[in-house]
Amino acid sequence: MKSNGRRIEGCSAGLRRRQHAGTDGNAFMHMLPRGFNMSMPLRDTFSNDMQSRHGTVFSSTHKPFINASVCLVALTVMPLFTLLFGLPIALRAADEKAPNRTDDLVAFFKRAINSPPDVEHFIACQQVHYPCGMPPEIAAELTRRGVNAKKPQPPFYFEGALSGGNFYVFDLTNAIGGFDPRRLVTGRAGSNSYQIGFNVLRRTQEDAEAHPENPVARWSKGQYNLINQLFQMGIGGLKAGTVVWDGNEFTAESDGRVTMYGELVISNGLPFALKVRTQKGGLPYEILNYVYPDPPFSLQGYPRKIVRTMLSEGRWQPCDEFTLFEIQLAEHPLGEEFFREAQFVTTNVQLITVYSNGAFFSILPEGKAVKTPLAGDRMAEKPWSPVHRVIILCALGFLTLIFWVTVCRNLFLNRKRQPRKGEHER
Repeated sequence: MKSNGRRIEGCSAGLRRRQHAGTDGNAFMHMLPRGFNMSMPLRDTFSNDMQSRHGTVFSSTHKPFINASVCLVALTVMPLFTLLFGLPIALRAADEKAPNRTDDLVAFFKRAINSPPDVEHFIACQQVHYPCGMPPEIAAELTRRGVNAKKPQPPFYFEGALSGGNFYVFDLTNAIGGFDPRRLVTGRAGSNSYQIGFNVLRRTQEDAEAHPENPVARWSKGQYNLINQLFQMGIGGLKAGTVVWDGNEFTAESDGRVTMYGELVISNGLPFALKVRTQKGGLPYEILNYVYPDPPFSLQGYPRKIVRTMLSEGRWQPCDEFTLFEIQLAEHPLGEEFFREAQFVTTNVQLITVYSNGAFFSILPEGKAVKTPLAGDRMAEKPWSPVHRVIILCALGFLTLIFWVTVCRNLFLNRKRQPRKGEHER
């Protein structure tokens, strides 16, 4: 009997421990979602329900089944609410940067022409097929020099980044990418334009519009126009924020303050062609055709290839094309520090020059600026080759020899003609 008593007491103690745990109810509370409002009657109901399973009866006016159903409904409604409302909002926010559905590519196309997104990294190339916009006198001069202006040029590979007016770009030998300190780097961070190459860092704070004679600013502007043309869907030269769309047609202002008109042609839900005019309703002066990758949004909304066709010599001819290999849009706006030249300056840079007020100044190691003779962007004379230098030195030596031979001959003749002292006395 004593052993049975011990067994009964042990069971009673275990039951009391389980009843106490049920009365607390904290173990079940941790299973509820964060932020779930647990009312006191519902907590008592769970406690009573757990205690009733162990044989202890408590009076309660709430039914466990009803409260358990309320909890089940709440746990079911919360995920459905997130899926129905939270997911579309997140998708729309993501679409503002890069579309992931085919039906959003047209909207992304229109936004990119008006204002290209911040591009953290890209690799692309330009292939010139025919110089459609070349003036006839320049083409004639190239032909006179033996250069075939109509011959397709090799592709030009380049890599870089873009954010508003800030950018950097450097040329590549192929589409693999990777910075090479021996390559020419061109960029702009705020008002600072720079070029790095051939062991020299050139920079300026002047703007190319106000100082067109500034070679550093002018070269940076040319490179900026190149990559901005790529990310403005090939049209380029449009002032950001001036594009106004009316359906699939737009008007915009170019850098030359000329009003441009465009008409977008859509095929199979994708941008297929863009006809650009200088007069509303007139004939287009250029047509841009687009080839999208498969799937179409794998380049974050941009086409893989842009082909520019212009009317030349009475027929439409492909002038050039862009091919985009890689692109990564920035998740956050890129500041000026992202584009500063310090990231490209290596030990190969041995000279720093600054262009200001029509002259170049060399920056010495101690920080002193010394004016250099390069005062403009005029093409320098063709440098003398070693052969030319030898010829000039030989000519100077020959002339010097003739000079001294002549001098010695005259001295000798004059001395011979002078009468001797005895002859005068006679």
